[in-house]
Amino acid sequence: MEEIQDNPISPRKSKRRKQIIIIGSVLALVLVSTGAYKYIDEKNKRDAAALASDDAVVHEALDFANASSLATLEDYDYWKASIFPIDAYDEIRENHKRAIVKMFMDNRYTTSGEYFLTKIENRAKNVFAFGNFTGRSDKERKDLAFLIEKSDYQSSALSIISHEGHMLFWKEYGNELPVINSFPKGSKIYMDKMELESSPLDGLIIKFKDRKEALLYDSKTKTFESFYQYTNNDVKAANEEERYIEEEETDSVDVPD
Repeated sequence: MEEIQDNPISPRKSKRRKQIIIIGSVLALVLVSTGAYKYIDEKNKRDAAALASDDAVVHEALDFANASSLATLEDYDYWKASIFPIDAYDEIRENHKRAIVKMFMDNRYTTSGEYFLTKIENRAKNVFAFGNFTGRSDKERKDLAFLIEKSDYQSSALSIISHEGHMLFWKEYGNELPVINSFPKGSKIYMDKMELESSPLDGLIIKFKDRKEALLYDSKTKTFESFYQYTNNDVKAANEEERYIEEEETDSVDVPD
């Protein structure tokens, strides 16, 4: 029986095998690196697209929020003649008018006639006023305060809306038909005491038959506050009462002989 002998690999073949293995490893590494780069690049592109989509959704939501406070141009064109019946309202900007139309439509005032803007020319000039009532940084985009009258012809309501048409204030006045005008920041008004003080913001004077009130925004509470405005007679009466009390206190002191 012949003895089977091992067939050892020649050194040349061994070297060649090592070269093949090295080349294969390098190629595999290149392929893996290329694949990883493409994956990361595609992931970054997908993330960027997702962010852009999210931003678009946010902007669309903000645009919708602003737009939802205003009537569409079609609705505005349809209702503006009946809601703003006289030329006095030409001073009101279109975006404010669209907000008023939207408010009338939402509350069905356009069909019920429960509230309306006065048709009396002289009165109309005193039922709306502009101001930077909430102290916003953009002073050019002013707020609008306006009065609407009730169908009983005795009552009214005061509303304040922002430049974008958002409702800032609403109050009904039963059996009252006041007029309004605005005053600028720094004007002297009565607030917490019977002494004139500088107003911290633009505000509103509401004139009733028997009194005047200042309506002012409180930046701390984020609400509007009303302040009674004293008349000259109020101040005179208060001063006379103070003098009378002082005289009474002086008379009550025992003077020694």
